[in-house]
Amino acid sequence: MTRIATLTLRRTAAAAALTLGALLPAFAASSIDGIQPAAPLVVGEAGRADTASALHLLAAAAEAYRADPPRALTAFNDGLAPFQQADLYVFAIHARTGRMLANGGFPGLTGGDVAVLRDARGAAVGEAFLHLPKDAISQVSYHWRNPQTWRIETKRSQVLRVGDTLIAVGSYQSTPLAERKLHPALGQAAALPAGQASALRAHPVSWWGV
Repeated sequence: MTRIATLTLRRTAAAAALTLGALLPAFAASSIDGIQPAAPLVVGEAGRADTASALHLLAAAAEAYRADPPRALTAFNDGLAPFQQADLYVFAIHARTGRMLANGGFPGLTGGDVAVLRDARGAAVGEAFLHLPKDAISQVSYHWRNPQTWRIETKRSQVLRVGDTLIAVGSYQSTPLAERKLHPALGQAAALPAGQASALRAHPVSWWGV
Protein backbone atom coordinates (compact mmCIF):
# COMPACT_ATOMS: atom_id res chain seq x y z
CA MET A 1 0.00 0.00 0.00
CA THR A 2 1.31 3.47 -0.83
CA ARG A 3 2.16 5.31 2.34
CA ILE A 4 0.52 8.71 2.59
CA ALA A 5 -0.04 8.98 6.35
CA THR A 6 2.67 11.58 6.90
CA LEU A 7 1.03 14.03 4.50
CA THR A 8 -1.65 16.51 5.44
CA LEU A 9 -3.74 18.25 2.82
CA ARG A 10 -6.01 21.06 3.84
CA ARG A 11 -6.98 24.59 3.10
CA THR A 12 -4.78 26.78 5.27
CA ALA A 13 -6.33 28.82 8.05
CA ALA A 14 -4.52 31.90 6.77
CA ALA A 15 -5.86 31.39 3.28
CA ALA A 16 -9.41 30.44 4.22
CA ALA A 17 -10.47 34.05 4.77
CA LEU A 18 -8.57 35.42 1.79
CA THR A 19 -9.22 35.54 -1.91
CA LEU A 20 -6.24 35.62 -4.21
CA GLY A 21 -7.18 39.17 -5.13
CA ALA A 22 -6.74 40.21 -1.52
CA LEU A 23 -3.16 38.94 -1.59
CA LEU A 24 -2.16 40.54 -4.87
CA PRO A 25 -0.94 44.07 -5.45
CA ALA A 26 -1.94 45.78 -8.70
CA PHE A 27 0.51 44.13 -11.09
CA ALA A 28 0.70 44.96 -14.79
CA ALA A 29 -0.90 42.22 -16.89
CA SER A 30 1.60 42.44 -19.74
CA SER A 31 4.93 41.88 -18.03
CA ILE A 32 6.51 40.15 -15.02
CA ASP A 33 9.06 42.95 -14.65
CA GLY A 34 8.83 44.61 -11.27
CA ILE A 35 6.62 41.97 -9.66
CA GLN A 36 7.40 41.68 -5.97
CA PRO A 37 5.72 40.01 -2.98
CA ALA A 38 3.01 42.25 -1.53
CA ALA A 39 4.47 42.27 1.98
CA PRO A 40 7.96 42.31 3.53
CA LEU A 41 9.60 38.94 4.09
CA VAL A 42 9.44 37.81 7.72
CA VAL A 43 12.45 35.68 8.65
CA GLY A 44 12.71 33.82 11.94
CA GLU A 45 15.33 31.54 13.44
CA ALA A 46 18.09 30.13 11.22
CA GLY A 47 16.88 32.17 8.26
CA ARG A 48 13.50 30.45 8.01
CA ALA A 49 10.66 32.45 6.48
CA ASP A 50 7.11 32.22 7.85
CA THR A 51 3.87 30.97 6.29
CA ALA A 52 2.53 34.47 5.62
CA SER A 53 5.66 35.29 3.62
CA ALA A 54 5.20 32.07 1.65
CA LEU A 55 1.62 33.07 0.81
CA HIS A 56 2.67 36.50 -0.41
CA LEU A 57 5.45 35.03 -2.54
CA LEU A 58 2.92 32.52 -3.90
CA ALA A 59 0.62 35.38 -4.90
CA ALA A 60 3.44 37.20 -6.70
CA ALA A 61 4.49 34.00 -8.47
CA ALA A 62 0.93 33.27 -9.59
CA GLU A 63 0.57 36.75 -11.03
CA ALA A 64 3.91 36.48 -12.82
CA TYR A 65 2.81 33.19 -14.33
CA ARG A 66 -0.48 34.66 -15.51
CA ALA A 67 1.36 37.59 -17.13
CA ASP A 68 3.96 35.55 -19.03
CA PRO A 69 4.11 31.78 -18.37
CA PRO A 70 7.39 30.97 -20.19
CA ARG A 71 9.31 33.86 -18.62
CA ALA A 72 7.85 33.12 -15.21
CA LEU A 73 8.87 29.45 -15.32
CA THR A 74 12.40 30.44 -16.34
CA ALA A 75 12.55 32.94 -13.49
CA PHE A 76 11.25 30.38 -10.99
CA ASN A 77 13.78 27.77 -12.10
CA ASP A 78 16.67 30.24 -11.92
CA GLY A 79 16.01 30.55 -8.18
CA LEU A 80 16.81 34.26 -8.08
CA ALA A 81 15.08 37.24 -6.43
CA PRO A 82 12.26 38.00 -6.19
CA PHE A 83 11.24 34.35 -6.54
CA GLN A 84 13.81 33.03 -4.07
CA GLN A 85 14.04 34.65 -0.64
CA ALA A 86 15.69 33.14 2.45
CA ASP A 87 14.54 29.49 2.36
CA LEU A 88 11.49 30.25 0.21
CA TYR A 89 11.49 29.38 -3.48
CA VAL A 90 8.86 28.75 -6.13
CA PHE A 91 8.14 25.46 -7.84
CA ALA A 92 5.58 24.64 -10.51
CA ILE A 93 3.90 21.39 -11.58
CA HIS A 94 1.73 20.60 -14.59
CA ALA A 95 -1.48 19.37 -12.96
CA ARG A 96 -2.51 17.01 -15.78
CA THR A 97 0.81 15.47 -16.83
CA GLY A 98 2.48 15.53 -13.41
CA ARG A 99 5.67 17.02 -14.84
CA MET A 100 7.78 19.39 -12.76
CA LEU A 101 7.87 22.61 -14.80
CA ALA A 102 10.25 24.59 -12.57
CA ASN A 103 11.94 24.25 -9.20
CA GLY A 104 13.93 27.17 -7.84
CA GLY A 105 15.44 25.23 -4.94
CA PHE A 106 16.28 21.98 -6.71
CA PRO A 107 16.34 22.56 -10.49
CA GLY A 108 17.47 18.99 -11.07
CA LEU A 109 13.86 17.95 -10.49
CA THR A 110 12.62 20.09 -13.40
CA GLY A 111 11.18 17.90 -16.15
CA GLY A 112 10.74 14.92 -13.84
CA ASP A 113 7.62 12.95 -12.91
CA VAL A 114 6.19 14.39 -9.71
CA ALA A 115 3.98 11.33 -9.14
CA VAL A 116 6.99 9.23 -8.13
CA LEU A 117 8.31 11.65 -5.50
CA ARG A 118 8.48 10.40 -1.91
CA ASP A 119 9.28 12.44 1.16
CA ALA A 120 11.95 11.61 3.74
CA ARG A 121 9.60 9.18 5.49
CA GLY A 122 8.54 7.47 2.28
CA ALA A 123 5.16 9.20 1.91
CA ALA A 124 3.79 9.80 -1.59
CA VAL A 125 4.16 13.57 -1.55
CA GLY A 126 3.96 13.83 -5.34
CA GLU A 127 0.54 12.19 -5.43
CA ALA A 128 -0.69 14.65 -2.79
CA PHE A 129 0.21 17.61 -5.02
CA LEU A 130 -1.60 16.06 -7.98
CA HIS A 131 -4.90 15.65 -6.11
CA LEU A 132 -5.49 19.18 -4.85
CA PRO A 133 -8.79 21.07 -5.19
CA LYS A 134 -8.97 23.61 -7.99
CA ASP A 135 -10.65 26.48 -6.19
CA ALA A 136 -8.60 27.10 -3.05
CA ILE A 137 -5.13 27.75 -1.73
CA SER A 138 -4.18 24.35 -0.28
CA GLN A 139 -1.40 23.17 1.99
CA VAL A 140 0.68 20.00 1.77
CA SER A 141 2.87 19.11 4.78
CA TYR A 142 5.75 16.67 4.42
CA HIS A 143 9.41 16.09 5.35
CA TRP A 144 12.01 17.40 2.92
CA ARG A 145 15.44 18.95 2.63
CA ASN A 146 15.89 22.65 3.39
CA PRO A 147 18.34 24.06 0.81
CA GLN A 148 19.57 26.66 3.32
CA THR A 149 20.31 24.36 6.28
CA TRP A 150 20.70 21.22 4.14
CA ARG A 151 18.76 19.24 6.77
CA ILE A 152 15.56 17.23 6.48
CA GLU A 153 12.81 19.35 8.05
CA THR A 154 9.03 19.60 8.08
CA LYS A 155 7.91 21.64 5.08
CA ARG A 156 4.50 23.22 4.54
CA SER A 157 3.87 24.13 0.92
CA GLN A 158 1.11 26.55 -0.04
CA VAL A 159 -0.28 25.59 -3.45
CA LEU A 160 -2.51 27.40 -5.95
CA ARG A 161 -3.73 26.10 -9.30
CA VAL A 162 -3.47 28.56 -12.20
CA GLY A 163 -5.05 26.93 -15.24
CA ASP A 164 -3.33 23.55 -15.59
CA THR A 165 -0.32 24.61 -13.52
CA LEU A 166 0.19 24.21 -9.78
CA ILE A 167 2.26 27.07 -8.35
CA ALA A 168 3.71 26.43 -4.90
CA VAL A 169 5.91 27.98 -2.22
CA GLY A 170 6.81 26.17 1.01
CA SER A 171 8.15 27.26 4.38
CA TYR A 172 10.25 25.04 6.63
CA GLN A 173 9.86 24.25 10.32
CA SER A 174 12.83 23.87 12.64
CA THR A 175 12.48 20.23 13.73
CA PRO A 176 14.98 18.24 11.67
CA LEU A 177 14.85 14.50 11.05
CA ALA A 178 18.00 12.43 11.24
CA GLU A 179 20.30 13.26 8.33
CA ARG A 180 20.56 10.25 6.04
CA LYS A 181 20.61 9.30 2.40
CA LEU A 182 17.16 8.12 1.37
CA HIS A 183 17.21 7.43 -2.36
CA PRO A 184 17.75 3.70 -3.12
CA ALA A 185 20.40 4.45 -5.74
CA LEU A 186 22.58 6.09 -3.11
CA GLY A 187 23.00 2.97 -1.01
CA GLN A 188 23.92 3.06 2.66
CA ALA A 189 22.86 5.71 5.15
CA ALA A 190 25.50 8.39 5.50
CA ALA A 191 25.94 12.05 6.28
CA LEU A 192 26.06 14.31 3.25
CA PRO A 193 29.69 15.24 2.46
CA ALA A 194 30.50 18.91 2.94
CA GLY A 195 30.79 21.10 -0.13
CA GLN A 196 28.46 19.09 -2.36
CA ALA A 197 25.23 21.05 -1.85
CA SER A 198 25.32 23.01 -5.11
CA ALA A 199 26.01 19.95 -7.24
CA LEU A 200 23.38 17.86 -5.51
CA ARG A 201 20.67 20.48 -5.98
CA ALA A 202 21.04 19.91 -9.72
CA HIS A 203 21.02 16.11 -9.42
CA PRO A 204 17.66 14.62 -10.50
CA VAL A 205 16.94 12.24 -7.61
CA SER A 206 13.70 12.18 -5.70
CA TRP A 207 14.68 13.22 -2.20
CA TRP A 208 16.52 16.52 -2.83
CA GLY A 209 13.29 18.41 -2.36
CA VAL A 210 10.30 20.21 -3.76
